[in-house]
Amino acid sequence: MLRFDHSRFVIPDFEAREPEVGDISELERAENVFRAFASQAPAGLNGRLVTPARLCWVVLWSRTTNLGIAVASALAQDDHYTVEILSRPLDELHLHMKAIITSPEPVETQSKEYWEGVTDRLHAFLAWCLKSDRDFFEKAGSRTFMDLIWDPKPVADIVKDDKRAALHDFLGTKFEILNTHEIEAERTKSEIAMREKVGEIKALLRDNRLKKWVSRLQQLQKDGKGRQSFYTLVTQKHASISAEFGAIGVQLANLNYSASSALLHGQTALQFIECGGDSVLAAIGTFDRDQQQAKAQNMFSSCSGTLAVLHLIKDKCLE
Repeated sequence: MLRFDHSRFVIPDFEAREPEVGDISELERAENVFRAFASQAPAGLNGRLVTPARLCWVVLWSRTTNLGIAVASALAQDDHYTVEILSRPLDELHLHMKAIITSPEPVETQSKEYWEGVTDRLHAFLAWCLKSDRDFFEKAGSRTFMDLIWDPKPVADIVKDDKRAALHDFLGTKFEILNTHEIEAERTKSEIAMREKVGEIKALLRDNRLKKWVSRLQQLQKDGKGRQSFYTLVTQKHASISAEFGAIGVQLANLNYSASSALLHGQTALQFIECGGDSVLAAIGTFDRDQQQAKAQNMFSSCSGTLAVLHLIKDKCLE
């Protein structure tokens, strides 16, 4: 069970590549730099006690490192689709990091006050994430959801209906027929697991270091504003991804984010085809390898930049 000031970190090894002999491409150099940053950034955290700020830092390091690994894997497979989609969470990560390191008031960046503010915003980000986790497990463990998952009647009705059963067989659906006692036992196990997870998260959210941000999240919910962005939480102003890109003057990034979102949700036709003359080709794999490699290089550089900031935050805020 995760507990602040009691649990300890176990940081997995992430080895950097050995320096390559001879000329290497800018893309390979960018990936090597990312891997070097990722391997060096968590030094000194293994075995340390878990605090809210350290936990948030490890979450951000893991998120950044996994995104970089995913870019490398997709690139190795000529996977245009995944590389494009990964630009969305990378953009969001960039904006989240910007919100964490940006003081709402003019403060000297080398001052103690500035870094105390960064630590406080790490607490804000963790509270925001944990609330989302709590909401998920509460929904997953709700009676309504459990009734839908464990009600044996829909499966029994399908199995008895030859036409519906044949359709599900064609679709590869596998049904496990359990008796009433087995269903009740499995449901009870699932409910207990969900309750324990919700209880664990609630205990974390009661920590005094997160108290201010939990209260603010509750107030936003009471005000009927629904699920709020991290920017809204820390600035107390309604802020969307688009607004944040506009605020920092990078509308091209906003355009790329919109294209990536459309691809992720399937709300695009032209990103799934390639047109040339009178020919239309399904867009499978990578057609413009130079463009794709340039984009991946920028994504590795973005990950490296985030990891460099995290390294500085670790030195200033986590000791």
